[in-house]
Amino acid sequence: MVVSYAQRSLYVLVLCVIFSGCVGMGEYEDRLVEINQMKRKIRASNQALSKVEAEKQKLAKENESLRRENKKLKAEITKLKLAIKNAKKNFDNFFKQKMFSQLSQLEKDFQINPDTGGIVLQGDVFFNSGSARLKRSGKKFLAGLARKLSAPAYRGYNIVVAGHTDSDPVRAGRYSKYSDNWILSCARAHSVLKYLISRGISPKRLHIAGYGASQPRASNKTRKGKKLNRRVEILLRKPLHLSKNMRG
Repeated sequence: MVVSYAQRSLYVLVLCVIFSGCVGMGEYEDRLVEINQMKRKIRASNQALSKVEAEKQKLAKENESLRRENKKLKAEITKLKLAIKNAKKNFDNFFKQKMFSQLSQLEKDFQINPDTGGIVLQGDVFFNSGSARLKRSGKKFLAGLARKLSAPAYRGYNIVVAGHTDSDPVRAGRYSKYSDNWILSCARAHSVLKYLISRGISPKRLHIAGYGASQPRASNKTRKGKKLNRRVEILLRKPLHLSKNMRG
């Protein structure tokens, strides 16, 4: 069959239309796929956003709850601090009354520091300047004190021997083998401690401390004040009996 030029042209045109229509449909379907994928991503993002928002609200509620709890705890801590302060004050008052009732029996024979409750051993009576060696008069005094502290009324007390000096610098070398007042105060307290042991006081009851010039009884601007500050104090302390739980 003979096909005319016009017919051939029509066939070509139809084929072009058909093929051009197929390409357009493919692109359309591709776009639909992309749109659906985008929709799924948007839904997933919205779900994630909703989840984050819900978590945010949950955290906000928890934060508010913690804030209220923190406020409550602060109020309780304030109450506890006040209770501890009052308990300490009551204990201190009780301890002072108890301590001074015991020391009142010693006041006839010994000088008592009203601020610490300590038995005062005046430094010039017990030691030469810059020295930690006990004088004979000091040993005689300590012998009497040791007898008192060995009595049943005081046997249950621990004994703290605390050395004190005035503010004058120690003249090390010819006048003293001690380099400063801290060491001198410790050495003097140690001499008293050793003598008390030699007079029968148990070492288990004894403790030592040296304060140098840090805790004066009077002003260091006068000779009288310095004389009061050069001293050793004997302090009686009830031992603490801790429970097994507190000992760890």
